[in-house]
Formats: sequence, C-alpha cells, structure tokens
Amino acid sequence: MARLSADRVYYVISSSQSWISAYAPLISMGGVLVSALVAWLVAHLHIKNARRIAEQNVAEQRRIARRRTTLEFISKREWDSDYLHNRMEFNRLKNDVETGLEFWVRDNQKNSPQLNVIRTILNDYELVAIGVLEEDLDDDLYRSWYKSTLINDFDKCRNAIETLRARLQNEQIFCRFEALAARWKQHSD
Repeated sequence: MARLSADRVYYVISSSQSWISAYAPLISMGGVLVSALVAWLVAHLHIKNARRIAEQNVAEQRRIARRRTTLEFISKREWDSDYLHNRMEFNRLKNDVETGLEFWVRDNQKNSPQLNVIRTILNDYELVAIGVLEEDLDDDLYRSWYKSTLINDFDKCRNAIETLRARLQNEQIFCRFEALAARWKQHSD
C-alpha cells in the first residue's frame, strides 16, 4: 500500500479548506433554505391535520345537533294535541272504504274540515321530507321511527295527491314527500 506523504495530506486539507471557505456562504444559504423548507413542510402537514380534525369535529357536532333536533321534533309531535287530533282524523279518512282521501280533495270539498285535516298531515309530511332531504333532520333516526307509517301513508295518499296536483295544476305539490317515500322504499332495511 502506498503511504500518503505529509505534503500530500497537507495539500488535500488546505485545498478542502479553500473550497469550503469559497463555498461557505452558499452552503450556509442552502442550509437555511433546506431548514425553511422542512419547517414549512412540517407546518403545512400540521395545518392540514388540524383542518381535518376540525372538519371531523364540525361534522360530528352537526350530526349530534341533527339527531337532537330530530328527537325534539318527534317528541313534541307525539305530545301535540292538535297534531294527534288531526292524525286520528286523517287515519279515519284514509281508511274509510266508502270515500277514501280522493273524495275529500276534489274541488267541491275545498272548504271542508276534512280537506284541512288532510292538508295539515300532508304538509307535515312535506316538511319532514324537506328536513330529511336537506339533512336538517336525521334520516336514520326518523326512518327508524316512522318508516312504515310514512311509506304506507304515501301509498294511501298517492291518488289523492295526484288529484290535488291535477286540480291545482301544480306537479310540485308534495313532491318531496313522494321522493322520501320512494327513497325509503328503495332502501328497505
């Protein structure tokens, strides 16, 4: 093996020192830039993670609020005497084999108390459908409570709703109630 001479070692060290001293400002700036880039990257990742956590928290708070609102809505309705009275009368009218609901939505019945009861219940269903479809009410919770009632009522009301739409020349009447009933039928548990 060849031995390095003292002159050769001195030359390598002195040339390295001159190279280092010549490029020291660039190396220093490069170090600063790399440090800044790493700091920015770490900060960016922390911000992204914080944003994701915040979005998850907001979504969870909305879900909790939606469920609470739905429970309050159901509870208030179950104890509302006017609603319960209208609901009993509506059930009597929809199950009446002689007249059915279609009789009461005709033009000659437009001022009848029976039509007001039918409209009250159908409007309630439309508001519920809007709340569920707009995600103001919790779909899963409301469906677990009212699914069969809502679907059965829509099926029994279908002809009456079609009669009302034709009579009033408005195809949008109770369309959200219809959409919700169709969606719940399609996604039967």
